[in-house]
Amino acid sequence: MNEKIENLLKEERKFPPSKELTENANATSSWHQDADKNRLEFWQKQALTRISWYKEPKEVLDDSNPPFFKWFKDGELNLSYNCLDRHLETDSDRVAFYWEGEPGDTQEITYQDLYERVCKLSNALKQLGVQKGDRVAIYLGMTPEIVVSMLACARIGAVHSVVFGGFSSEALADRINDAKAKTVITADGAWRRGDIVPLKNNVDGSLDLTDHVENVIVVRRTEQKINMVDGRDYWYHEITEKQSSECEPEVMNAEDLLYILYTSGTTAKPKGIVHTQAGYLTGVTTTHHEVFDVKEDDIYWCAADCGWVTGHSYIVYGPLANKATSVMYEGAPNAPDEKRLWNIIEKYKPDFQYGVIPIPSYGDSKPISSAGIWWLGIPRGVKDPKKSWDFISFLAGEKNQIDYKKRTEESLFSANKYVAYQENSASIPYYDVFLYMLENSKSPNIVPLAHDKFWVEYHRAEERILRTETSINDILIEAENEIQKELVKSKRYYNYLNYD
Repeated sequence: MNEKIENLLKEERKFPPSKELTENANATSSWHQDADKNRLEFWQKQALTRISWYKEPKEVLDDSNPPFFKWFKDGELNLSYNCLDRHLETDSDRVAFYWEGEPGDTQEITYQDLYERVCKLSNALKQLGVQKGDRVAIYLGMTPEIVVSMLACARIGAVHSVVFGGFSSEALADRINDAKAKTVITADGAWRRGDIVPLKNNVDGSLDLTDHVENVIVVRRTEQKINMVDGRDYWYHEITEKQSSECEPEVMNAEDLLYILYTSGTTAKPKGIVHTQAGYLTGVTTTHHEVFDVKEDDIYWCAADCGWVTGHSYIVYGPLANKATSVMYEGAPNAPDEKRLWNIIEKYKPDFQYGVIPIPSYGDSKPISSAGIWWLGIPRGVKDPKKSWDFISFLAGEKNQIDYKKRTEESLFSANKYVAYQENSASIPYYDVFLYMLENSKSPNIVPLAHDKFWVEYHRAEERILRTETSINDILIEAENEIQKELVKSKRYYNYLNYD
């Protein structure tokens, strides 16, 4: 192993959670035992207590045709209703998002505001002929309209496919063609490090490569000149302003498609990961509440992008279904400089910040007081983990930190707040996640921790709570088979480093 890499992996310090955090956590350490004792009863309880149903499910898991597992398949619900309508009677004035644009403009969006915006766009989509089961591509920056678009699709039963705003026309066309999207929601442009990303121009380029798209809805954001095609392109503000602010949510089966999210495609053709309704919402509401430990009056900030699964789960569906108040930021984390995210923390004082944070050089002084931050979520796979850990520790002082890992292809992740953390290790895994030690393996999804031994995080196959739209099924099945073939121990491991 490269000597520099080996030196980065040498980290002996441990960071225990505070006694106050552990004693007041939403979930206690006994939850692992409860979930393991009867996993189906555990997930049934989460589904019935966290979700508002039109028809409560009687069956928890249908595993009769693996790997095509079905969760709560006789249940009926709507995710937009769960994220908005059910909160309005008592909390319509509660802030859903404190939004800040890269140029410095701001919006304070209540649950009532968000509900009305979603209903207006839902009605506009219906006006354009979008129906239950149709696919809608969303190609936007991190403005409030990206959340509105996702929830509007969920409200009318359309399947959304969010495409990261940094992708090219060709990448967008690949995803439109695979999903067969009939409508695209985009903007004239998006702000990124003071420059304009030409979203509408990119959409125009992608439409030369696809025949599926019938209509394009365009948000006016950066106000540069763009080409608008009569009969195909519609300004967002014009098509929504005269719509009713009420829209009855579509009754959805638990196993109806919710969204398609494509893998990055860096090593092969992008593959469509599909999430359905009830299993997904059960997973993200539970993990948002238990892993992030969000309290009733907390301000929460996931500094991710809705173009990735983290944004879907922990900016939109998990927090809104849990009636959280969130911070949302449009631009790059280092625009105009590396202090931007820290300035936002100082301004809104979130109790929790989750995501990649720039690491500027501040000498011996802290960039901000960090007032309000109760704990910080730190992603796996950062470029210089030791530097990251040192800086977060320096900034946070007595604040709590969690270490987490999650991927597009996984539905639940490993993170916990009941044990000490050690950089370049992982916490104890989330419920129904097991760790096995493999030797001399070249199987996918295995993390090397020594020269001749590997650990793999192994989910129960059906607990992925995701579906697949393309050939990814074959890849997942192959990966599972390889992992099972090479298991050298049947013992479960509940952590990497054998913490007490």
